[in-house]
Amino acid sequence: EKMTKLQSLSGEEFDKEFAKGAIQGHAMGIAKFRKAAEESKDQEVKEYATEMLTHMKEHQEKARQVAKAVGLDQTTIASLERQAMDGVGTPGASSESARGSSTKDNSEEQDPQEQPRDP
Repeated sequence: EKMTKLQSLSGEEFDKEFAKGAIQGHAMGIAKFRKAAEESKDQEVKEYATEMLTHMKEHQEKARQVAKAVGLDQTTIASLERQAMDGVGTPGASSESARGSSTKDNSEEQDPQEQPRDP
């Protein structure tokens, strides 16, 4: 479905949709690796997930930079990340956070909250 949508776009519209997908995909990956790092009973899995978290966070930061460069604002970026993380069922995610309210536990896990906002 997303590939079909991307195939029908070009230029600025393509860039924005591609950046949105990168933001969401990396946020979901981060949430899944974080969950594995925290909850796995297998030490090797925990170590691998922890190592991958570092790489995924670096990639997510690059995806944010690209998203800003193609015209996505910080509010949109943060919303995309929140939606992706809520969909994975990260610790602290609740039905309230899915509706837009955030709890302390949920907001601490979200990297977008740590990013400075553009003036």
